[in-house]
Amino acid sequence: MRRLKAIPLAVLAVFGVLLGATAVSAAPLYECTGGNIAPGDYGSVVVKGVCYVPSGVVNIHGNLTIAPGALLDAVSPASGGPGTALPGTVNVTGSINVWAGAVLGLGCGPSVCNPPLGATNDHVGGSITGHGALGLLVHSTTIGGSVSLLGGGGGRDVEGAPASNQCFALPAPAPWSENPNLTGTPPYSDLEGNTIGGNVTAIGLESCWFGALRNVVHGNVFVAHNSMGDADANEVVQNNITGNIACFDNVVPIEYGDSGATPNEVGGSAAGECGFNVLSDDPMLPPGVHQHISIHKKT
Repeated sequence: MRRLKAIPLAVLAVFGVLLGATAVSAAPLYECTGGNIAPGDYGSVVVKGVCYVPSGVVNIHGNLTIAPGALLDAVSPASGGPGTALPGTVNVTGSINVWAGAVLGLGCGPSVCNPPLGATNDHVGGSITGHGALGLLVHSTTIGGSVSLLGGGGGRDVEGAPASNQCFALPAPAPWSENPNLTGTPPYSDLEGNTIGGNVTAIGLESCWFGALRNVVHGNVFVAHNSMGDADANEVVQNNITGNIACFDNVVPIEYGDSGATPNEVGGSAAGECGFNVLSDDPMLPPGVHQHISIHKKT
């Protein structure tokens, strides 16, 4: 596995990367060691096993912590199967920290699941940070702070495997493999259809696939040194960004893939693989047709 490359602190400061854990709320603590979290009101919550929010509304009046090696699935409905129901809704007044080897699944919306049924519209008052997390799946959620993926992902290098099939050659590790809703899918991270008050940062992620699509980002977007095992990965497109976007040294480079997306609309500057001058193949368009990865934001 490749090591996370050193990144100048000044660059991280510009993009507001959150490197430390947020303070733990003084509210009463609830621990989930496995099974379903029942609808209701809680203080701070720590997930220490494989836990689910399959229905109802869970209000957390503090922080949500996914402990190392744990999993929270608030994406899969109790009834199972696409188009059958929405999962539960999670509202967190504080921040979410997802620690090493852990998995967070939060939110469900039209762009990723159950198109006829709307969205769960989860809310997070603070930030969401993956500290070497195995996977972050965050959909249709309003986030007051930033979203940061700092390392993690479970790896993607398999000696002798074709580049396009790297992630499928790796057995899915726990806790991903312990969730029957993820059976047959290698680990990945996806930010889709969210409204984010701060920045989006993804640095040093090694996984099967990463995407950041159709988000409204009121801060900046910085995606760098991420290595994916699927040739269709690193789809960072159709984001509406108030600030700047910069993308560097990603394997594969930022692309459209099969997302059917449109260019990022950027209010500030655009650099690297996401620059205004970058044209990319779009397999959803006729052969030979290219389009810009990013364009100036419409006024």
